[in-house]
Amino acid sequence: MGVGLDDDLLRDFFGNAEQRAIFDGPQRLQGWLDVERALAQTQAELGIIPAEAAQRISAHCQSDLIDINQLRQHVSATQHPIVPMVNALEKLVGTEFGQFVHYGATSQDIMDSGQALQLRQSLQGIERDVAAATKAAASLALKHRNTTQVGRTHGQHAVPISFGLKAATWVDELQRLHTRIAESRDRILTVQIFGAAGSMAGYGDRAFEVKAGVASRLGLTEPVAPWHATRDRIAELGCLMALLAGVSERIAAEVIRLQSTEFGELVEPLQPGHIGSSTMPHKRNPHLSEGIVAKARIAQSLSAGLLRNGAHQHERDMGAWAVEWLTVPELMVGSGAMAADLNHLLEGLQVNVERMRRNVGITGGQVNAESLMMILDSSIGRDHAHHLLVELTRSADLRNLNFSEVATADERVASHLSRDQIMKALDPTQYLGFAPEVADRISRALTADAEDRPSISP
Repeated sequence: MGVGLDDDLLRDFFGNAEQRAIFDGPQRLQGWLDVERALAQTQAELGIIPAEAAQRISAHCQSDLIDINQLRQHVSATQHPIVPMVNALEKLVGTEFGQFVHYGATSQDIMDSGQALQLRQSLQGIERDVAAATKAAASLALKHRNTTQVGRTHGQHAVPISFGLKAATWVDELQRLHTRIAESRDRILTVQIFGAAGSMAGYGDRAFEVKAGVASRLGLTEPVAPWHATRDRIAELGCLMALLAGVSERIAAEVIRLQSTEFGELVEPLQPGHIGSSTMPHKRNPHLSEGIVAKARIAQSLSAGLLRNGAHQHERDMGAWAVEWLTVPELMVGSGAMAADLNHLLEGLQVNVERMRRNVGITGGQVNAESLMMILDSSIGRDHAHHLLVELTRSADLRNLNFSEVATADERVASHLSRDQIMKALDPTQYLGFAPEVADRISRALTADAEDRPSISP
């Protein structure tokens, strides 16, 4: 039985098959072997090792040729992740050319570069799902640009907005996240070919060419300086996933609140086979959104671990570095599933327009008190108008009356405005401000940005 993100029962709640396949043991091993192959091929091209040695090494850099269970036992016995793999590869290559395996390299060169290959695949999936979620949110923003909804601040009715405006804020944040992920690739997806303590001495006189050749073969950025102990690249990855967690939880938690019985404004897509409760047949619990919130909080915790792990000692520090071996895969598997779930949520989100309209009216027009105050401002001044409307809203609450009735009956208001003017001021559809235009502008900006934005190449 697996544990954590490999739990046989819960793994599809906290992760998904796509991301798990990128970070499972055989794929991690294959990443290491891909780096060993690129290193041998580059060294052979430069005349550092025999061409036949590179051919033999390349032919055997396949994870299915190595018994991973036996490899795990050797890792446990040696307390070293790379030496058992190198020994196994040397044995496969044979005595004559086995000496050229891992030539001049250090373990962290292989592991960091291999991890960069995994991260490239992982970020491709996340970027794809964030882009799709952004597009889905933009569709909601445009479709509901004029759908009147209560704007809520401090948990209370504030002023009318459109649901399109709320969705536009989702688009705006997701769009920036997508841009950040794409822009981060040259920093995060970086090769590590610097040798034991970063001097590249073990790679010989053509060390810079070796580094450049391996980076080119793997399709990774070539850094100028070693980053064995410089982990800001991994910290940046953690920041990106924390930002993904933040926007995902913000959207999902809003759906949970607005799907509650008392609001009833949104409904998440119904999953096939969905069961709301083990005992209450009528329940339609927002399990998809709640799962996103759970994954977001886990991702925030894992990201914090990477941010706290930047102070490595001297030129290499396995005690700090090893934290990443577990944290990065768990963070990416969970974050990948979270991004996919967020896209599913937004693509299938149901909007109850009629319930939104009814909820706007439950305070009897008080949601438009600011509108009436701003109109009275020109007659009696803002402060006087504010105090007057505070009095009238409190009076409506205490007397259990509709605010519009109280406002139209009050001589201090009626002496300046006709009944029609008062009722127009209290019409929520007339006080949406520029909410519809914001939704339009966000959509246009998204289209323009999508045409210019880079993507993570395979």
